[in-house]
Amino acid sequence: PDSHIVRHTFELKPTRGGKGVVFAGPNAQADVSLKAFVGANRDYGHPDELMIDWGNLPRTSAVSVYLPDVLADDILALQSYTRISSSRLEKVDEHTIRCEGGADMTYIPIPPTGRTENITGLFTVELPNTVVKGQTFHAIVRQIEGTSRRIIGAFQMTIPVSTADVLLPTLSRKLSVLKHIQLSVLPTDRWYGAFNRYVAHFSDKVKALGGNPDAILPTATGLGTVLTERVTWTLCLTLQWMVTLLLAVLIVVIALVPTVVATIVATILIVALLAMGGFWLVRCKPEKCTGFKITLMALNIAAAVLSAVYLWTDISTPTLLTTVALLCLLNFTLLSYLILKKCF
Repeated sequence: PDSHIVRHTFELKPTRGGKGVVFAGPNAQADVSLKAFVGANRDYGHPDELMIDWGNLPRTSAVSVYLPDVLADDILALQSYTRISSSRLEKVDEHTIRCEGGADMTYIPIPPTGRTENITGLFTVELPNTVVKGQTFHAIVRQIEGTSRRIIGAFQMTIPVSTADVLLPTLSRKLSVLKHIQLSVLPTDRWYGAFNRYVAHFSDKVKALGGNPDAILPTATGLGTVLTERVTWTLCLTLQWMVTLLLAVLIVVIALVPTVVATIVATILIVALLAMGGFWLVRCKPEKCTGFKITLMALNIAAAVLSAVYLWTDISTPTLLTTVALLCLLNFTLLSYLILKKCF
């Protein structure tokens, strides 16, 4: 699933063959053909390699490498001229190679490109469904120069496994920033292919974790999701307080207002409370504890108002003191229940 896929952008230095010659690849005017490159490297060395150290990745994982300026067929054509591992390389699409686990090291030959600037790429790890929260995986990718066998570049991936509620806010903020950067990456940019796939990966992952990537706006600060969340949070908080106050007012009205008038006002308040509460439940999907907390808050407000009326005004009804006592008892009972259910 997309939630178990991790991607990382990277760059490779352009491949050089024997005697320091830069050979041309599929997207450049050929100085030397791939066949000549292989022949030359038999005498003067080997093609550059992407050496993947699987670290503690589960061996049921899979990795893939997307190089928009390199043909997958050319990579496969050079397999016999690089070091051998038990991981079998397979072609995914025109520019992507994939291999499944089983080896500690995997070697992927890097065909010549004819470029003098770095080659962009996208490295992907597909974790199995058996990973659990709290695990952390590491993998190291190194570029090995063919003739000297020197390491000329490297990066490490650290993959902490966590849950959607932890990952989603961070991924959403990153997607907001990446969408902002994507606006300035033109089709002529060497990063165009790899970066677009990288952004699409974040969109897929946010969706897989229960988010809505289409609602995340491109921003330089990562607040694209926060803007959306802030509007939702403000609306839900407002609805929550309105429901609380309506319930409190309803209790006060029933306790203080004469019966005939109370019936009319209470009916209006109940209709408003049901409409407001229903919209709040549908729009905000609150937790069960939140509903009980709102009830507790309404009971407290009503008890405080009625107590103030009893102590500091001449307003009195036969049931006022009884109502205050009943509200205090309900407050204590509900508070005890919430503590028992660990809602605080």
